Amino acid sequence: MTTYVIYYTENGVCKSTLLNELNLAIAEAELLRKRRRDGADIRHVTMSAEYDDMVGQIGVTAVENGKTPDGQDYTWKKRRE
Repeated sequence: MTTYVIYYTENGVCKSTLLNELNLAIAEAELLRKRRRDGADIRHVTMSAEYDDMVGQIGVTAVENGKTPDGQDYTWKKRRE
């Protein structure tokens, strides 16, 4: 399952909303931006996603003989907890 988090500040206080569907997360961000346009003190609206089925470090597409394509050592291991 992918989770999406909307981060924002409201009246100077950092807040967040956690959602499990992309369309709902986008709608929530749009609603916050509309409220800001309507005068609410809302700033820094941003969205982040975490993909539970992602394996490995971001940006590494291949590992051969313990090396990334640019020759760097690849030591990352997925730990199960």
